[in-house]
Amino acid sequence: MYGTKIGFFSKIQKGNKNIIKNLKNMAWDIFHIHNTINNLSIQTNKIIDITIPLFVTYDKRLKDILPIYKLKAAAFIKNSSQKWLKYVTNIIDPIIQNKYFVLQAYENRLNRMKENNVDEKSLLALANSYIESYEQKFL
Repeated sequence: MYGTKIGFFSKIQKGNKNIIKNLKNMAWDIFHIHNTINNLSIQTNKIIDITIPLFVTYDKRLKDILPIYKLKAAAFIKNSSQKWLKYVTNIIDPIIQNKYFVLQAYENRLNRMKENNVDEKSLLALANSYIESYEQKFL
């Protein structure tokens, strides 16, 4: 259903000399969509039960993937950042989703980072070093 039929993914082709740059830009775009959805449960004011953030873009390729993030339902725990989101389209395998994309898995990753004295900044630096190594080796 998805893949090269959607313009957003059209730059990811074998032989593309700018594939890492394109992937970084795509990841940034996807982050913005994901972050907008995650901000649904942010309460900026004690009298507000829910905030409905908006995502606006003129990027035609980015608009192609927005239906993937269409929400079917959402549930929130009041005075908490905990939420349950049900998407119309679920492109993540349920086994992977239940293993890595649940609140408990996220908390476990944070705890392992704390136990190993790893902060987000050093983790990002390590990931960037892997990417740079790949770029030098293969591009």
